[in-house]
Amino acid sequence: MLRASQIAKADPEPGAAHSLVVCVARRIVRLRQEKNLTQCKLARLCGLSPAYLSRVESNRAALTLSGLAKVAAALEVPATALFDEETSSAPLSLHRSHDKMELLRGRGSHAHQMLAANKKGKLMEPLLIDVSRRPSAGRQWAHAGEEFDYLLEGTCTFFYGKERFTLRAGDAVYYDASVPHGIVRTSASRARLLVVVSARDYLFHGDIQRLLGRA
Repeated sequence: MLRASQIAKADPEPGAAHSLVVCVARRIVRLRQEKNLTQCKLARLCGLSPAYLSRVESNRAALTLSGLAKVAAALEVPATALFDEETSSAPLSLHRSHDKMELLRGRGSHAHQMLAANKKGKLMEPLLIDVSRRPSAGRQWAHAGEEFDYLLEGTCTFFYGKERFTLRAGDAVYYDASVPHGIVRTSASRARLLVVVSARDYLFHGDIQRLLGRA
């Protein structure tokens, strides 16, 4: 017969299990708020009672595997996203002019530099782009959220749906990014673009490197 002390040792870290429940609760609350969903609305989408979802979000109840799948589907994220703990995310992301940044090659070989790569769960993604002059760079694509582009230097042709505009240094454009868009450099010298993408789905920002790779 096992002694009480042996049983305690055999228990797989109950504190860790509680931490996981807390993590899931926090992630659900954050994702729900980012998508502007009330508890009642999310509960209805999941097929759960609002009272039960309230207990889950306040750490007074744990979701079953089936419940986790339903909540993740309603929030339009993979189930693994509910377990992401963002404690490593700093409340402030400081970028210095001399900081080295990884160059990401995106559509048309535009060179993208992430200006807040270490900030997790963000609603905005600031990027510095060296605009390519290759004809393929003007290919249009669409993505979630809204986008703000400010041309720092050079001249470019900006495509938005069936429209096109000439952008010169100092020009800016703000638009619904779900409409296909693209940009290509037309000046002989370098063209640099400050881009800020805003989307409520934090996974969009967390997976920005894959998105930029769709060239």
